[in-house]
Amino acid sequence: MLVTHGNPGSQGHETPSAQVPLYDNLGTLHYPITTVVPLAQRYFDQGLRLYYAFNHQEAIQSFQEAARFDPD
Repeated sequence: MLVTHGNPGSQGHETPSAQVPLYDNLGTLHYPITTVVPLAQRYFDQGLRLYYAFNHQEAIQSFQEAARFDPD
């Protein structure tokens, strides 16, 4: 069963989702993206770290959260 968070009107929120936590202990891998939203960058970097750690489902959720903060 796929459970999604948020709704179509939830774009632009500036607080992290309770369902997609930000972890501080996953390393320092950073890849700059074009965004002015710091949380979008943090979630993107977290997605990369999780992806390289073979935690693909969690990585996808982090990438989706990054896109929620900066859909462009």
